Amino acid sequence: MGEATLTLAKGTPMAIRGAKRCVKPEPDGRRGFTLIELLVVVAIVALLVSILLPTLGKARDAARGVVCASNLGQLAKGMAGYGSDNKEYLPGSPATSGWGLLPIQADQSKTNIYGYYKTTDAYYNGIAMQTWDWVGPILALTGIRGAGEIPGTIDASQKDRGQRFAWYTETDLVYCPSNKITSVPWENSDGGTTGFKAGRMLSYNMSTQFSSTEDGSPFGTNDRKPNIDRRGYRPMLHRVGSAHMKVALFEGHRYASESRNDDPDFDCGPSAGYGGGFGGVGAWQNQSKELNRFAAPGEPGRSLANQFPNLFVDRRRYAFRHTPARSSAEVLDGFVTGNMAFFDGHVQAYNDGEATNPDFWFPTNTRLLNFRNSTWEYTKKNFANKMGDGGSAYNVP
Repeated sequence: MGEATLTLAKGTPMAIRGAKRCVKPEPDGRRGFTLIELLVVVAIVALLVSILLPTLGKARDAARGVVCASNLGQLAKGMAGYGSDNKEYLPGSPATSGWGLLPIQADQSKTNIYGYYKTTDAYYNGIAMQTWDWVGPILALTGIRGAGEIPGTIDASQKDRGQRFAWYTETDLVYCPSNKITSVPWENSDGGTTGFKAGRMLSYNMSTQFSSTEDGSPFGTNDRKPNIDRRGYRPMLHRVGSAHMKVALFEGHRYASESRNDDPDFDCGPSAGYGGGFGGVGAWQNQSKELNRFAAPGEPGRSLANQFPNLFVDRRRYAFRHTPARSSAEVLDGFVTGNMAFFDGHVQAYNDGEATNPDFWFPTNTRLLNFRNSTWEYTKKNFANKMGDGGSAYNVP
């Protein structure tokens, strides 16, 4: 082919070989977002977050519930292990692991009935920091060591006991990850609060129906006969009865009242009464400070909590914590859910109404007679056949 030619205006040919066109650059097509477009994107993101956050919150709560259940199951197995190593006796009783902290009794006549006789003064052995302390003996059994432990010595130091209790509340095995409640030491005549400080509330409780003897003195619990007859019960594994039905440990607060002016507290005395900082009667009783249903629907305190929210607060979520979080000022319309570990080692979640079933809280063959006045309204309605009314006692299975 010949060369391309370009004829100029005057007709003079000009050869072009490999000529390049000179073209004006085109725009690259990029531009910024408009304000409206940005607002639309922000709105979409906010909508997605609002949809996903509740789901993520429920997933987190479910995960915390699983961890809590696992801890309770291990602790219940530890309780059985303690019994195996200690002639069937349960930890967490003034008559067993807390015996050393119990002072000498002036009147020994009642203790002789059950074979208990205290001849030495109170002392702290570095394991159980209170007569009702079931935590220390189980942790020691599993090989977990921590603050306040002084093996081989006799020391009644409040500081050591205080350090040990604080360590319990932070130890993973005894800690429910949903427990964010602060508890303060309660001033008492049994050693006072020296050496103790406010901190995370102890996550789990033990029922005094299983940790105490039937006789109230000198073990700090009421002798409830004739309404509750535990048939000479002693805190021993084989005396518990149907292990798959009896609650060994449970989520709870100790001690929390319905008054908004009262912060949750714990009795830190070495020989405290009524379960001290580690246990109480259980969910069945209408005076329970471990699962206080005062402001629950159907209970007498519900209307008071609605009318006077600045005076009363629903404390149920302090104990049963595996329910979507609500404001502490809000009275819940439904139930809250918590974990309970049984003496056979299994763990099951119950709502705060179901948990009041008397069968859970008393040794097998306990006789309940005219039991109704001691229970919550929910219990009277849903477990009416277990009240021992009309002169016919109810025998706990």
